[in-house]
Amino acid sequence: MGLEILNKIYSKKVLLFISILFFTFKFVSADPLCGDTINTSVTLTGDLKNSTGGTICPSNGLILGADDIVLNCNNFIIIGRRGGFGSNIGINAMGRNNITIKNCNLLNYPSGIDIRYSNSSRILNNKINSTTYSGIYLENSNYNKIENNINTFNSYGIGAGGSFNNYTNNTIFQVSVGGAGINIHGSFNLILQNSITAKNGDAIRVGTEGYNKFINNTINSSLRGVLLQSSQSNLITKNTITKNSYGIDLAQYSNSNSIIENKIESNNYGIHIVNAFVPFLGI
Repeated sequence: MGLEILNKIYSKKVLLFISILFFTFKFVSADPLCGDTINTSVTLTGDLKNSTGGTICPSNGLILGADDIVLNCNNFIIIGRRGGFGSNIGINAMGRNNITIKNCNLLNYPSGIDIRYSNSSRILNNKINSTTYSGIYLENSNYNKIENNINTFNSYGIGAGGSFNNYTNNTIFQVSVGGAGINIHGSFNLILQNSITAKNGDAIRVGTEGYNKFINNTINSSLRGVLLQSSQSNLITKNTITKNSYGIDLAQYSNSNSIIENKIESNNYGIHIVNAFVPFLGI
């Protein structure tokens, strides 16, 4: 009888130990590692690590391998190797649709977040520092929301290729010589309430497309506040553009643009027009 009771007590202890192990492994899930492809939604619980436990990723940070997922970095850091223009990307979401990337801190990548050929996605509340190309890069990407991001010390803050995208409440500070805070190549985009101090480059640069809206942006201490190059039918209104070499520069047959109710002060040139026709100036 005594032996039977001891066996029951021992069996219960073993079952309890196994149960504790099960719940421990079930609820403490490992974060992905540098270079991993994620196919489901992920929330990081620590800074991204490489295979040896260090915090510097030798190549890509993370790759999104599926549509309709969320990467929440939870304000943890993804660090790349400093220097050079290369193929490595902090967060690579090329070709992915309806994804969300938020609360990520990215440092020392050629490109911070890459959403080329991506549609209907959201890039929110990220901090991107010291990229040798773009903090956030879009190309042929439409109907995306790029909001509340902070880009500092990048060659380009946002490389904005595509149409019907919203760029709202982003902060961009100091781009490289020849770079731009927001470099637009697309139409029907909304650039709203961004704060840009480009220093060595242009705050906003627009290529050959048109029909974009630039509203309530604060732009200062840049080479050019807004540069339009062969760009048609844009609306530039209610922006504060101060202390730039050129406040607004219309070049290369940038025609039919409306410049209305902007505060343009303390620039070397307020509005500079070369080979362009502006039908409405309501400064």
